[in-house]
Amino acid sequence: MATNKLIACFIVLFAATQACADEAKITWYDVSCRYMLVENAEGFGLYEWRAGAEPKADDAITGEIAGGPEVEAALKSSGEKMNLIHWG
Repeated sequence: MATNKLIACFIVLFAATQACADEAKITWYDVSCRYMLVENAEGFGLYEWRAGAEPKADDAITGEIAGGPEVEAALKSSGEKMNLIHWG
C-alpha cells in the first residue's frame, strides 16, 4: 500500500516537472538580428525568431521549448503561435 502511494507521488512530481519545462520567459530580444534569450527552469537558451507572433522581452511562451532545432511555441498571454530555431 505504501509503495503504491510512493509511486503515485513520483508520477505527480514527474508530471509537474514536465509542465514547468514547457513554459519559459523571454529575457532579451533583439529586433535587428531576431535572436532572443529564453529562461526556463533548466536555465537559459538561445533562440532565433523565424515566423509568427513577434516576441517581446518579458513575454511568457509555451511549447516544446527544449526541443529542436525547429520549435513551435505560443505566447502564453494570447495563444498566438511562433516558429523558433533553438540554437543552444
